[in-house]
Amino acid sequence: MKLSPLVSPSILFASCNNPLIPITGGVEKLWRSMKTHNASAFVWGGDAVYGDRLEIQYRNDSIFPKPKRVEATETRLKYLYSHLLSTNPYYPIPSAYHFGTVDDHDFGKNNGDKYFSIKSKSASAFVDFVDQSNAGLNVKEDIGRVRAEAGQGVYGLKVFSYQKNSAPVVYPEEAEGYPSDVPDSNNTVAIFYLDCRSNKDPWPKGFDFLLQKGLGLDMLGETQWNWLEENLKKSNARVNIILNGLQVLSQSRVPNGNLAEDWEKFPDSRNRLLNSVLNSGVRAPILLTGDVHMSQLLRVTCTSLSRNSSSRTLYELTTSGITHSWSTFFSPQAEHRELWYYFYLCFLSRNFMHLSHLVMPWNEINIDSSTGKMDYSIELNYAKFDFGEIEEGRVKAQVITPAGVAIEKIFDLADIDPIPANHDENENDYDCVPYRGEVKVLHLLFGYVITVGFLILFAFLPVFGMIGGGLYLFWRLSVSAMNIMTITIERKKHKFE
Repeated sequence: MKLSPLVSPSILFASCNNPLIPITGGVEKLWRSMKTHNASAFVWGGDAVYGDRLEIQYRNDSIFPKPKRVEATETRLKYLYSHLLSTNPYYPIPSAYHFGTVDDHDFGKNNGDKYFSIKSKSASAFVDFVDQSNAGLNVKEDIGRVRAEAGQGVYGLKVFSYQKNSAPVVYPEEAEGYPSDVPDSNNTVAIFYLDCRSNKDPWPKGFDFLLQKGLGLDMLGETQWNWLEENLKKSNARVNIILNGLQVLSQSRVPNGNLAEDWEKFPDSRNRLLNSVLNSGVRAPILLTGDVHMSQLLRVTCTSLSRNSSSRTLYELTTSGITHSWSTFFSPQAEHRELWYYFYLCFLSRNFMHLSHLVMPWNEINIDSSTGKMDYSIELNYAKFDFGEIEEGRVKAQVITPAGVAIEKIFDLADIDPIPANHDENENDYDCVPYRGEVKVLHLLFGYVITVGFLILFAFLPVFGMIGGGLYLFWRLSVSAMNIMTITIERKKHKFE
């Protein structure tokens, strides 16, 4: 399918969007900026809406409120998608091809897994939303709808061709998988989007995870695994982007998967994903993720045990937070912006995450060679990939915030191409570690002490401040009262004298 000749050879990626948060300020700047690129595609990386919500309930037997997670219903999800389409003046992106996948909140349940009762209905609601987003192009997600209704999830692939002086062409997935009519050239981009919810094993409850350590837990389900491994081997694209909602290359700093999720907590699935990508022979693979309400460029060095210890670099770009991020208080709840202490929460959120990047061992975050700084941003953001020089072997990736470009990386495709070798492609022989070295335990413990200490100090500082302020005010009033009484007594004494 040919797109408009007016669109640019670029693709936008975004995630974590609550349509109930007003489109004003930085949120509006971000959406307006997206519209200016004339991108050929807009890809959702999860959480296009927030179907579940956090309710604060008060009990008669306690003075403390009890938070309760309320799962999404099919009706609520459809309402939120409709609200996004009807109230956002910048979405859909004109002339762009829209598609993508879900994460937990548009799936309908926080940290949701394969046992979510309405997973097929929530997946179908997302496919309906994508079809409505593409109404101007008159295309339908027929294969995606079949998978969604069967409860298999929201996954698939699209291939884009960017031939110079020609309109971009989209090759949708066929019933057999990878499109058969994709030209074998150096100007094509394949995007594989995966569902890390519909077939994900649940994380252990309580403290059982301390013993299990995620071993044996599956993220994708065998049907999706087989589809991915088969179609990766079929890909003839010059660049291959593998998208899902959760970070893959990050090193877990919160061991409990009920508090923070990533692929490292599912070590068997992570190892299978990395080896499926690296052993498939696909050219220039790049991982793309969302979820964490900030942006990061992650980088690992993967060493092959069967290729004389040859190594290669693998990158992951995380873009997360259209309407909320760590700089604006990480909570997606719109009502939290009405709290009288909201600006203090923003202060706490912003400084906690900056401090975390300073003192914790983020050895997998890329260091910008020109600035010497880590490639991360806690501002509202989206990602843009520019394929205008793909035939010359270069692709430019940018993370864009309301203030402008926060992260920029020009990929030299030859540097991330596969290592030539003849060996068993099914062999799991790659070992991937942060490119700046393994995490040191002492460094990690030091980071915990500093960040937890910061939270304790500043979380309770307002309480201590109010108590201290109250005591000080009481003392001052008491002193003033005593002074007034003393003066009054002295005046009476002088009067009688």
